[in-house]
Amino acid sequence: MQDGDEEFLVEQSKRFELADIDEDNGLSRAEFLAFDRPEEILELHEHVAKEYLGVIDKDQDGRVSWGEYAEDMGLPIRPTDEMDNPKEYADERNRFNDIFDHDKNGYLDAHEVVMWAAAPIAAQAHEAVEHMFTSLDSSRDGQLGKDELLSQWKFFHGPSEVASDPDDDDDDDHEEL
Repeated sequence: MQDGDEEFLVEQSKRFELADIDEDNGLSRAEFLAFDRPEEILELHEHVAKEYLGVIDKDQDGRVSWGEYAEDMGLPIRPTDEMDNPKEYADERNRFNDIFDHDKNGYLDAHEVVMWAAAPIAAQAHEAVEHMFTSLDSSRDGQLGKDELLSQWKFFHGPSEVASDPDDDDDDDHEEL
């Protein structure tokens, strides 16, 4: 295991326990949706905010600044002449200011962070979850046991990135849908 892998497994184990609503040590499809896409489950929004803030909030002030947001999105804090795509920068800056920063204070608080996390299209999320669930369910019993899920921990890589197929031995990072 590499640095951070153990922490990641602890976080995934915690997320599993939160998603396992009926506490049967297995995840149904609906519970797996909660595990994989907790931002779509109202009862898990507080956990999502803590998880995202733990990763993105570099100065740990409990909110996300434009600089922290830009860094997470792979953008510079200020536009430069060397930028490959200045429109992408402008679009993201506008999304931060106009869509996610509801109270217009220049920061995303915990609630606004959840809204940012939940921005992806739900239909794509459900389709991706169905594919991943089927791929991970090695026992083919319609449930994901904690051991079954965590034994393929490399399938998951952080809160916003996931491989598309756990049987793919390629260690390249894959973007989530």
